[in-house]
Amino acid sequence: LVMSCSSSSSSSSSSSSSSSSSSSSDAPSFPDLKSGFLEIKIAGKKSKFTWVTLKGSTLYTYTSADQVDFKKKYELAGSTITDSQVQFGFSLKQSDKELFTLGATSKSDCESWRAFVSQAISKAPSSPPTKERKEKKKLSLAMKASKSIGGKIATSKAGKKAVNVAIPDELRELLVALKRVISVYKDSKLADETETCIIKLIFKTFVLEREKIVHFDQFLQADAPLREAFEVLIFMRDNEDRIRPETVEEKLRTVSRFLTQVQNHLIDMLLPHVQPKTIKRISVTFGLLSSIEFLAYVWSEPLCSEEKELLVDAMNRYTQFNF
Repeated sequence: LVMSCSSSSSSSSSSSSSSSSSSSSDAPSFPDLKSGFLEIKIAGKKSKFTWVTLKGSTLYTYTSADQVDFKKKYELAGSTITDSQVQFGFSLKQSDKELFTLGATSKSDCESWRAFVSQAISKAPSSPPTKERKEKKKLSLAMKASKSIGGKIATSKAGKKAVNVAIPDELRELLVALKRVISVYKDSKLADETETCIIKLIFKTFVLEREKIVHFDQFLQADAPLREAFEVLIFMRDNEDRIRPETVEEKLRTVSRFLTQVQNHLIDMLLPHVQPKTIKRISVTFGLLSSIEFLAYVWSEPLCSEEKELLVDAMNRYTQFNF
């Protein structure tokens, strides 16, 4: 699965955005700035997953998304973009010397950033964006300990059993079925990593909700598009003999969009309260689950037919369950 997002992928992604009818150019328009988490790898240094903002041709890095003052800045004007062996990454060079490699968490995210950077390198440098200081509600010492120690316990062998007892049957069945599907798609290692990520996510959300830092309604906003995605897949399974190939592709893209919405809602909810590594786990997990490659494999691969049935059955039970 190691890949870079090629320039041709970026080109097709960019060209898919139609320009305004009043514009005289067919080139897509881009906003003035773009922010998000990226893995920055400089030769000879350890890579760092950090919040960045690209404004004009200047890339600013921050220790967190809500930090007002930037930590470092890099000038990208005149750089050239090259492919990278880093998964979902691309490199920037200046005067034939590599500046750094930027790594996203999914193919689509990589294509989006690469397209934006390709426009930015021809722009003028820019001052950092203006950001408002926000008061961040702090966890109590007890909750910090619970969040830190409990997260490790929740993903231990004994802890996973305890979590499986605590969560609803419908969600537990969904996790088991998803793990089996990913094992067939890739391997048991990726399946275990995905399970660990989801269990940690459940535990952290529980801690934050108990401390009244996040509200249950925020979780339900993420749950709604998840159920929509499941309903589409249930419909596809129930009408598998009658559904046309072009309809399958269309439906899978709809599922992908719904799962991306789940990811965005979760990140928006948790971003002010968790470490970047948690955001990375969410992005990587949903980057996999929402990818067309993964969805198409699960849907069409004969080796995965039994696991697909189990997964869709679990989805069906989940959609009939209310929190």
